[in-house]
Amino acid sequence: MDTFAQYGDAFGVVISHGFDRLMPIARFLAISMMALALMLVCAGLILRRSNIISAGFMLAVTGGFYIFVIEGVMPIGEGIMESAVRYGLIAGGSGMNADAFLRSPDAIFTIGYAKAADLFELAGLACEASAFGCLGAIGTWLPTHVAAWVVFVAFAIAGFLVLATAMLFKLALLAGVLLLPLAVFPPTASFGFMPVRAIIHFAVQLMVLSVVIAFNSLVFTKLTVGTQPGIDSVMPVMLGSLVLLGMVLGSSKLAYSLTSGAMLQAGALFGAPAGMAVTAGRSAAGHLDGPATAAASKGWQAMQAAAARLPNAAGSAGRALGAVRRRANP
Repeated sequence: MDTFAQYGDAFGVVISHGFDRLMPIARFLAISMMALALMLVCAGLILRRSNIISAGFMLAVTGGFYIFVIEGVMPIGEGIMESAVRYGLIAGGSGMNADAFLRSPDAIFTIGYAKAADLFELAGLACEASAFGCLGAIGTWLPTHVAAWVVFVAFAIAGFLVLATAMLFKLALLAGVLLLPLAVFPPTASFGFMPVRAIIHFAVQLMVLSVVIAFNSLVFTKLTVGTQPGIDSVMPVMLGSLVLLGMVLGSSKLAYSLTSGAMLQAGALFGAPAGMAVTAGRSAAGHLDGPATAAASKGWQAMQAAAARLPNAAGSAGRALGAVRRRANP
């Protein structure tokens, strides 16, 4: 079974042609940035303006980095993607190859397809055991048939999401080839960093998907289909498929939480009630420390007012001493 692999190979060919067509434009942009940097440095030296010289050096460094990135964007992107998937597979305890996971999600779908085939076969046995066919054994045939379709759809969606996420990662790389120079200029910096954020997000999402699919594959190797049609025989497999489907569909939100710091914000939400409890518990009788706090505040205000009057008092004393001296020495 190589349905997903054919789509992946076709998309890889299209992306390769897209990179081949955009590389001359990217090189022209890099050369233009270097030329602009040289002009800024020369103008800064003529005008003796250090800010113009620093801006030219910054643009030159950025242009050099941009040339380095566009020349190796394909190997860099492949390395990031395979490293994220390999890390997820190792964390999930799977022996699957990262290259096979990315380029042929059929290996993922095959695990569920084998279970779905067993369930369809079990549903067929339920129909054969009844004299009225499937309608006569609807109590045992229907749960088995529904469970087979649940397993089939869950693993099909899992394989599709792996393929779609890998495609989106490559599209983000393709967009970054042209949009990365916009990060140099403040008005367009958000557009320049947008592909970088997308690359990080989709790499983390691939890692999450690889972890989820790895340990779900281990679980499904231990789940067995019963020999008798009915809800009892198919319940473990169907529940496992629903768990897999929920985790796979939630992988994007989990990746967003990991890349945007939403988990740290959740920790702050838990920390806020604790801080309120500490504030409320400063005194055994919290309402009794109000007068003491007010008295301390008034005392502090009085001390500040006295300190503010000291310079005026010192000035008055100095003027009086000068008047006395003038009278003593007319």
